Amino acid sequence: MSQVVVLEKILKLNDQKKKEMQLEHAEAIKSFEKVATKLYNILKKKENAELTLSKYMKQKATINKLREQSMYIYSLTEDIEKLQLEVQRAREYMGKKQQQLTAAHVEVKKIETLIENRIKESKEIERKQESILMDEISLQQHFSLNR
Repeated sequence: MSQVVVLEKILKLNDQKKKEMQLEHAEAIKSFEKVATKLYNILKKKENAELTLSKYMKQKATINKLREQSMYIYSLTEDIEKLQLEVQRAREYMGKKQQQLTAAHVEVKKIETLIENRIKESKEIERKQESILMDEISLQQHFSLNR
């Protein structure tokens, strides 16, 4: 039974580690969503800017307006490229945290299974010892009655 107590302490520590991993994973998800939302918003801005440029071209706007809009689109394109890298890094980090969380969960399950098996073994040994004791008592009673 002392083995079970030790395993329960280990389980408690691993469960704590698992909870920390859950928090880290949740933070990684938030970080990813934040960066992905930024990227989405800039992509929307670029799409609107391209529509505006297209309108300017149809309306025969001044060259300065066309140049200004084109520079704005170019600037947004650069921002998009940077954010795409950030999104990729955030996605990889989130995947790494997911793997760590999964590993921690598996570790907790292993220890829970070990504890269950040790308790079953302990109960089985106890049951066998009880059965042997009952057999001995029964034999003693039988021999004492037959004397």
